[in-house]
Amino acid sequence: MSAISDANLRLSDFTRETARKYIVDGAEVKDFAPLVFLKIREMCRITTDQYIKSWTIPIEKLQMSHGAGRSGSLFLKSEDKRFLLKTIPHDELETFLTLLPNYFQHIQDNPSSLIMRVVGLLRIKETFTSWVYIIIFTNVLFTDYLEIDEIYDLKGRDPKPGKQGRNRGKKGIVFKDNDLERVFRLSEEHHFIFMQTIQADIEFLARNNVMDYSFLIGVAKLKTPEDRQAILKALPENYQQISIFRRMDGGIEADAGEEFYLMGIIDCLTDYSTKKKIAHAMKLTIWNPATLSTVDALMYSQRILKFIGRIFPEPA
Repeated sequence: MSAISDANLRLSDFTRETARKYIVDGAEVKDFAPLVFLKIREMCRITTDQYIKSWTIPIEKLQMSHGAGRSGSLFLKSEDKRFLLKTIPHDELETFLTLLPNYFQHIQDNPSSLIMRVVGLLRIKETFTSWVYIIIFTNVLFTDYLEIDEIYDLKGRDPKPGKQGRNRGKKGIVFKDNDLERVFRLSEEHHFIFMQTIQADIEFLARNNVMDYSFLIGVAKLKTPEDRQAILKALPENYQQISIFRRMDGGIEADAGEEFYLMGIIDCLTDYSTKKKIAHAMKLTIWNPATLSTVDALMYSQRILKFIGRIFPEPA
């Protein structure tokens, strides 16, 4: 952990004892590892003023919504859509606090890591209510200069019988493994960097017993040459980990007919605990293990890495 000291942090800064407590509008708030998350925001080039401004939301817009998954979590986007706030169960809070020193080390050593950037972790309680645990992270799909045409939330699973392609042709939804009927092509240079990056990230998650995460891809289709220039101009202020151009075959105009990918590994807060092991054993009585997300961390990492290699084929 010597590199942590290079960031002017001590191991004690990662413990729950450093959490700050305060009262906001009658609610009791516990802010975990505040110096660590401040340092992560600095690594993402997020100033404190920018962060506060992002969360200055008019009261009429202060409404949380359910996500597309089955977790039951509630979500809230910041006013500028650069950040997301998500409620999480207590066990995921504990998982991430345990992971936090290694997570910080990894993203410090790997600035291009695709793993979601967590910038805050809170516990909130209002009078006579139970604790609510909240994680705040950068929005992998944030863009204020292009429209996202397709979103894929992928886990590398084989489709279960009867579910493949059932959302074919639908608009405005998040596509899953069952819906994937395409590949994503990168230049030789970008493909090499991407595969090195994704392999390092997935091996890190496996070493830390993390599974059930998703690989999120947002696809923006460039309509004009000006779209590329707009992206290049905006990138220095963009908080994404990695964003890649891809030249599509048959483009008629220069810079037209391209796609722009926004990508990240999200929902990486589940460890392969005893509860998950029991769930895996029960599901194996019904389903093929290749169709399950509830598998051990090593198997999960091997499967999703092979899957990503298949949907991002090597350039011809």
